[in-house]
Amino acid sequence: MKTKNYLLISIACFLLSLALPVQYDLSESFEEFNFSHSVGLLYLLCGYITIFDEKIDFICWLGNLTILLSWIFFRKNKVSKFLSVLAFVQMSLFGLDLILRINLINVINYESFPVGYLFWLASSIFMIFYHFNPIQNNIKNI
Repeated sequence: MKTKNYLLISIACFLLSLALPVQYDLSESFEEFNFSHSVGLLYLLCGYITIFDEKIDFICWLGNLTILLSWIFFRKNKVSKFLSVLAFVQMSLFGLDLILRINLINVINYESFPVGYLFWLASSIFMIFYHFNPIQNNIKNI
């Protein structure tokens, strides 16, 4: 697969995750936000409010900014590579809470399947594939 396709798939996964429901509750941070199953776009727009919480919600939300920055700086390989890995780590924190059920993050329902989260996480995974693709590394060495 061409390296550029990984970048396009990463962006497509992120955009798809914005249209899918999420299992996160922002009502503690934002009183008028009481939707039990909202789409990812609302959380992208309102997630910065979690900076005032004492939990790690904001760190997970910063995964949105770091993946966006990795797309912007995709030509600057070292910067974008670091941002891609950082986005994956930030996004994985939410998944660890879902799997281990430690309740560090305001998850609405642990029983439902996190489709939106999986596409969100896949966007960072494909960006990592973009940077660590052996074809891309061989082209640079030639």
